[in-house]
Amino acid sequence: MSKLVAAGIKVLVQPSSQRIYSEVEFANAGAHITEDLSSACFIIGIKEVQEEFMLQNKTYFCFSHTFKRQPYNMPMLKQFISKQIRLVDYELVVDEKNDRLIAFGYHAGLAGTLDMLCGLGRYYHMRGYITPFFHAKPAYYFRNVDEIDAGLKAVTDEFSKLLHADLCPIVMAVLGNGRVASGVL
Repeated sequence: MSKLVAAGIKVLVQPSSQRIYSEVEFANAGAHITEDLSSACFIIGIKEVQEEFMLQNKTYFCFSHTFKRQPYNMPMLKQFISKQIRLVDYELVVDEKNDRLIAFGYHAGLAGTLDMLCGLGRYYHMRGYITPFFHAKPAYYFRNVDEIDAGLKAVTDEFSKLLHADLCPIVMAVLGNGRVASGVL
């Protein structure tokens, strides 16, 4: 982001408590923290855009999932159309071979696995068991892959010591052989 700012580009960041980077870090990189994105030329997000955040005649970059015709996303698509919003759906950005250039990959699989293990630990805790999964941290807690590896190693080191026989077997299946599956594995 600091490279964009150094190049003379004004970067606006909406406040959010659901990011790994704090607003202070964005501000230190030169971004303007504001709820008002009306002066933005385009808006970059990750997931679907909620109607209250849609601004008339803007360009949005996001994973909209609308081309799949998922019923829950059709009202969002209608709002994009009615507000004359240009949509650049990451899933449709492809190369000359029609291969996606922007997709969830290895790190998404890793993060999803961490979150699943964390949730499993809380589920067992609600049933009265403390398992190594209880000590797993969600993906947003970690700042880099080395920290993730250390966190997973700590969980696996405890695993055989603390797992109760009546909780077994735990079977985890990984479907597919793509980028996300490689992160899960």
